[in-house]
Amino acid sequence: MLDTLTWTKGKHTLKFGGDYRYLTERSENVFSTLRLGVYNFDLSHDGVIGDAFAAFLQGVPDQTQVASVIEPNLEGYAGHWAFFGQDDWKVTPKLTLNFGLRWEYHPMFKDHLVNVTNFLPDYYSVVNGVNVHGAVVVPNQASLGILNPGFVASISPMPILTAQQAGIPESLRYTQKTSFAPRFGFAWRPFGDEKTVIRGGYGRYIQALLGGLIGAQYGVHTSDYETYIQSFSGGTPLLQFPSPFSTGTPGNQDFLQTQQLYYRDPYVQEWNFTIERDLGFARRSAFRTTVTMPLIYQPQLITTSFLRIPLDIRPSGPPAPTRRGTSCKGLRMGPGPTTTA
Repeated sequence: MLDTLTWTKGKHTLKFGGDYRYLTERSENVFSTLRLGVYNFDLSHDGVIGDAFAAFLQGVPDQTQVASVIEPNLEGYAGHWAFFGQDDWKVTPKLTLNFGLRWEYHPMFKDHLVNVTNFLPDYYSVVNGVNVHGAVVVPNQASLGILNPGFVASISPMPILTAQQAGIPESLRYTQKTSFAPRFGFAWRPFGDEKTVIRGGYGRYIQALLGGLIGAQYGVHTSDYETYIQSFSGGTPLLQFPSPFSTGTPGNQDFLQTQQLYYRDPYVQEWNFTIERDLGFARRSAFRTTVTMPLIYQPQLITTSFLRIPLDIRPSGPPAPTRRGTSCKGLRMGPGPTTTA
């Protein structure tokens, strides 16, 4: 929804306006290609069999991957606002000035299915006498109702908090309210004729990241994506069909993307300066530069190993839904926990 009002008074042409956009983000069936498992036979971790095809016939993979998912979908939504005012001022017949100011407000997307997660690297707690550095945070109590048991076991003793318990917004980050974008420009005819014009301008433009951030957060606490590496004990493989995943070997849970808690909107700054002169044919000299800042980063968190809980002793979740294609946006949880204890 966009509306603009124009008012002309004397040498001034004033414009005011507002912009509201209701945005949605739909992603479906996270990890759909991993729920039946992925099996590699490439001799990368084989020191006994010596032939990849023979290992395949014996059901001895070098590496396996499998994912279990409680809630596979995302239904994100957000309302973004902007307001502006500007003035074209004909100061003299030779000089025209243009200046204005725009303000934008881009709150974080929320999810109707509360299937989003963030990580708090600076959270400290003591759990059962153990000092734990870091915490996982979800929007609310409804989010706790769709926790994946494998995910919970793999990051223990790290706490899983609601946004209220962590003292942060339910959107899992703070929204910047100072995104102001000033604009200025001028056009000057120094000789009072139509043959020479000097123009210049500056503008700051807010860049909204739209659904990219929530796409990287969804399907984390509701999923458990595991990778198992083959090893042998006395010539006996630990991974072998019909049990290619059941192992208690340690693994890491990698929170591959997290979001800045005090997020600031990125913006672009542009400058331009031109000199135009009519020499009987077109002639123009121009200078223009563009700078984008601040850079947005999503740090990867390196963590400690925790014991992998075998699948065959875990509580079972609901069956996976019918496949409807995959839309895995961003990087998700890898094998093992995300904590520094």
